[in-house]
Amino acid sequence: MLYGPESYLRDEALTLLLQAAKIEADDFDLEHFDADGTPPVQWLAAVGTAPFLAERRTVVVRHMFRSDSTEVQAKQLIALPQSSLLILVFDDEVSLDVTSAKARNTVSGWKKLVDAAKGTTFEAKVDAKAARSLLRSAIEASGRTITEGALNVLIEMCGSSLSHAREELDKLYVYSGKSTEIREADVRAIVVPSRDWNVFKMIDAIVARRASDALEQLRILVGSATKAEEAAFRSILPSTARQLRLFWQARACLDAKVPASDPPPHLAAGFPERPSLASEPSYRISSIVGSARNISAPQLARCFEILSDTDSRMKGILTSYSAVDTLERMVLEMCSALS
Repeated sequence: MLYGPESYLRDEALTLLLQAAKIEADDFDLEHFDADGTPPVQWLAAVGTAPFLAERRTVVVRHMFRSDSTEVQAKQLIALPQSSLLILVFDDEVSLDVTSAKARNTVSGWKKLVDAAKGTTFEAKVDAKAARSLLRSAIEASGRTITEGALNVLIEMCGSSLSHAREELDKLYVYSGKSTEIREADVRAIVVPSRDWNVFKMIDAIVARRASDALEQLRILVGSATKAEEAAFRSILPSTARQLRLFWQARACLDAKVPASDPPPHLAAGFPERPSLASEPSYRISSIVGSARNISAPQLARCFEILSDTDSRMKGILTSYSAVDTLERMVLEMCSALS
């Protein structure tokens, strides 16, 4: 079972797994299914068939988020012969937020089945520090270099996603032309930013009291009025809450006159485990602390209140006009609170 947020690592794991099993793309004993195209009983029947020209009968099932684990029992997996190799791949889905409760439950259900059958699970996940090292290695392997500032911006614009950043590298190589060095200007000019980046830009504009710039970033995030509610609950409100919590930790460290990268135990005990400012990359800590210098504790408290009221308006607990209006009101109220 291959799952997790990094599509690049998932695909690499699938390729390495097939190579280790000595399976070629056009092998007679290799078969592919889409999880929503055929019922699980058909996958199991196919993979349970005796191989003809190979040691194994291999079945790869893609788009597992579209499946239902209740249609399979662990004893069906346990009953598969030793010659069976069943690979379940949880691909990204355009129409599904893979961080939602529904998606997590789907993964959890299949993981329990695979574990019960003594199968193997691999979570394609990497932290920001490891992503940074892997990206630099990939760039150097191509015969190029990247400045420290450009690498920082690339990781931020890609929402700390190794997969997104790897997808952008080919464009950067073409854009930078004959130059062997990738610069920050190249990254800003050509990389397609993630939604998280636009949220960060919006919050940076709010902290800088630039209401018009913050509203512009909000409109990019929303896309259209019909998608405002979805954008709010998927990225805008969670990312704003996360950023405010980081500002609060930075403000507490500034008031206590201690380094934000290594707060003393008595202060760190009051911080949440996630997000943890001390766990952020050093360049992010410097940026967050720099912003927090311009925000007082009472101003931060007011921003938390505004965020809570916005969430209540989006859910119909407090009165509101529309989702777009509610989000614009949040931005303007925060700018006012920080002025």
